Amino acid sequence: MQVVKNLIEQDSTLTPTVINFSELGFHRVLAPYFNELNLEKRMARYKVENGWLSQDRIISEADDMQEIMKANLIDENMLRSFAFRYIINAFISNLTQENSLSEIVVEQKRLTPMLATELRQSGAKTLGFFVADKLNVKGGELSIHLNKNEHSIFLKRDISIGELVIIDDQRLFHRLGSMMATTDELSSHLDIIVLSQY
Repeated sequence: MQVVKNLIEQDSTLTPTVINFSELGFHRVLAPYFNELNLEKRMARYKVENGWLSQDRIISEADDMQEIMKANLIDENMLRSFAFRYIINAFISNLTQENSLSEIVVEQKRLTPMLATELRQSGAKTLGFFVADKLNVKGGELSIHLNKNEHSIFLKRDISIGELVIIDDQRLFHRLGSMMATTDELSSHLDIIVLSQY
């Protein structure tokens, strides 16, 4: 653990950026856009132009076409909402200068109680996780690791509703912990927007 602490002190860019929008109520604006989601996800890829997402969704050769065909498109009203625009602006503002002209994949997911995900990198340069809603679940913490070793953890965070967490996906590994329902009588889910910069 001391080695991890020393590495972080030497390179502060490893520390994830956490921005809390809960007081602004952005999660309340975005949560209704998840109401029609069951277990599928919605996704789209956009170019960054002049610090904002381009008007048109793009498909590049790097896209997994099967993934795109399975995924529904994200509601354009959500993309145009002031809440989403504010969040995506915060994400783009945190990109380094050399990465600012890039592509961003936006994924909208409703996660239900599950086992922990695999410790991994997503293949992106930068990742952002925004929690829009959390209902009747406990667990699902985001843990950040310096490598694929379970013991290299240096941050474990229960992302609160309304929080955006931004991490360097090229240098760090991440996973979501197991999530359990707090009651059998009600539906349980975690609604999350994942932003991936390529």
